[in-house]
Amino acid sequence: MSIIGWIRQGDAASCGGTVKAGHPQYDSHGKPLAHHGSPIACRKNCVVVAGDHHFTLPDGLPQALHGDKSSNGCPLASTLNGIHGIGDPTGAPVVTAWFQPAAAALAATLAPEALEQALEQALDEAPWVPGQYDDRYVLLGASDGKPLAHTDYAIEREDGSVEHGTTDAQGHTHLLKQTLEQEHVRIYLVAEDA
Repeated sequence: MSIIGWIRQGDAASCGGTVKAGHPQYDSHGKPLAHHGSPIACRKNCVVVAGDHHFTLPDGLPQALHGDKSSNGCPLASTLNGIHGIGDPTGAPVVTAWFQPAAAALAATLAPEALEQALEQALDEAPWVPGQYDDRYVLLGASDGKPLAHTDYAIEREDGSVEHGTTDAQGHTHLLKQTLEQEHVRIYLVAEDA
């Protein structure tokens, strides 16, 4: 069963904003837990809108959960997924990113002088779509085909960013951040001393 994380101070909104504050008396892993009405630092000065899941902090304030939205409709992403939150009995992977493909398509077609105003309107109106692709690779030995357990690696993403990690006992890498489209990656292994 996967854990859907609570929202707390510092967690991101899909629009690029961050939760500015949470409850002063309740925290998780050193950061205040967000609730309905917690402020978000964003271009619209939004607040957290807790969903219909009916979880509350001990003083009765509705608690915010991964996937709840801002007052402008931007999904919120928790840094506590898999760590602290509620169990998801479906076992489905937790969505880790949301996109506005309609706004991106509009931005690609506009002249630079018309872009700012049209893009701001599109960002306000375009629906958010959950990421469709995420990747967790299994690294296998070239000579024997067995999983490379506890092996250090680096993954170079298509955008040039690099993520580092160590495989688990079955040779799995960490789960890459979700994207709207497929991407090509390169995986580099740390050479063992001979």
